[in-house]
Amino acid sequence: NPAGSYTLTLTQDIEVPDNSRKLSFVDGDITIKGNGHQIIYQDGVTDKGVLTVRGYGSLTLDGPLTITSEAGEGEYPLIFVGGLNEAESTGSDKVGGGSLTINSKVELVNHKNTAEYPGGAIAVQGGQVYMWGDSLIENCTSEYGLGGAVGLICDQSLFEMMAGTIRG
Repeated sequence: NPAGSYTLTLTQDIEVPDNSRKLSFVDGDITIKGNGHQIIYQDGVTDKGVLTVRGYGSLTLDGPLTITSEAGEGEYPLIFVGGLNEAESTGSDKVGGGSLTINSKVELVNHKNTAEYPGGAIAVQGGQVYMWGDSLIENCTSEYGLGGAVGLICDQSLFEMMAGTIRG
């Protein structure tokens, strides 16, 4: 996506088929307003989560919004923040970037990460995640016990929970 600020307001549930192209936010500020709808991964999550925030991008999730996995499991977490953003294309060793803000009434629910990768709901590799209000992460785990609901992959990662609930 090009740099700038964008707001996406959901008008219906979004069903994401397995192996579909992920939504990757590299530059710009994106807000997804759930408007009471869901983003549902139909056959599990592959390719580091369909919602990926990297580089200089920021993603804000505004509720009410539910992000879940119909199959209940997949090879990666629901959302991936950071990663080797520039190394893939330039050979740089820069890790991370990207930020995710989870606001009130956002729910990340019912997903098990089955790969040897941390985090059932969110994996953070050099990025930042901020959780606010009455947001909820529930029944999201990592099969290999790496990170539980939220996995921090390197010491450049940040997960700051000001409010909300993680359970199950």
